[in-house]
Amino acid sequence: MKRFRRLSEETGQWCRYVLKRSWYWYKKIAESPGAAISLVLLLLLVLMAVLAPAISPRDPYATYIGPRLSAPSWQFPFGTDVLGRDILSRMIYGSQLSLVVGILSAAFSLVFGVILGSISGFYGGKVDSVLMKVVDIWLGFPPLIFALAIVTILGKGVNNVIMAVGISGIPRLARIVRAQVLSVREMSFVEASHAIGAPSWRIIMIHIVPNVLSSVIVLSTLQVAGAIISAASLSFLGMGAQPPTAEWGLMLNEGRAYMRHAWWMTVFPGMALFITVMAVNLLGDRLRELLDPRYRRSRN
Repeated sequence: MKRFRRLSEETGQWCRYVLKRSWYWYKKIAESPGAAISLVLLLLLVLMAVLAPAISPRDPYATYIGPRLSAPSWQFPFGTDVLGRDILSRMIYGSQLSLVVGILSAAFSLVFGVILGSISGFYGGKVDSVLMKVVDIWLGFPPLIFALAIVTILGKGVNNVIMAVGISGIPRLARIVRAQVLSVREMSFVEASHAIGAPSWRIIMIHIVPNVLSSVIVLSTLQVAGAIISAASLSFLGMGAQPPTAEWGLMLNEGRAYMRHAWWMTVFPGMALFITVMAVNLLGDRLRELLDPRYRRSRN
């Protein structure tokens, strides 16, 4: 009983700490009106994705539930597509896929970018030279073209899109992490760790990575926006999500043949992409102002 009570008290303290820190960061972010609006929009988008089965007015995959190519009305606020499907319901469900692809792709890029950049910057010498030459060649390919080539090799599908977009984002993160590690590794606490014989992996994990984490958080936030756009672009080109999946890029592709007569098929998914990416970028810029001391000094 005492053990359970102690566990409950520790859990309560942890929850209070998380809430306190969350409120602190919300107030810091809310000092910028654009970032505050972006944060609210992103929270609403996350809620919409999580609650999609509950709030979706109709089945997004049911065909001919309304007239074909019906214009926006009270019954169908965003209209219907060529198969009579409700576009509003498909957009709500499409938010799930866009967020999942964006977050997982950014996480993939983040993990391998940090590993590659940390190893290159910490060891230097031939290791750094070889790795950075590979990264430079990697950067020579436009990210979308590189992701398209990977999807062509691996095959169509959402899982392959996540991997392709994640791989295409690694070199940029690796370059920036390496630059951060090069400055951190010269600091006195890293030299002290070398002096007492700490293994390299421990120095990287305990001393190097936490000190470049602020820049990494900002970069990963911006990477999410790029990943959402890249995934939607691949779906638009027919290499990502496949019909009848509800995905914003695929909805744009389905509506492009009817733009003259049914503008709502492309305008509403396009607006959803624009608002989401703009909100992520504005929030990322605000996080950069708060977490990057060099950026703050340059603004002052």
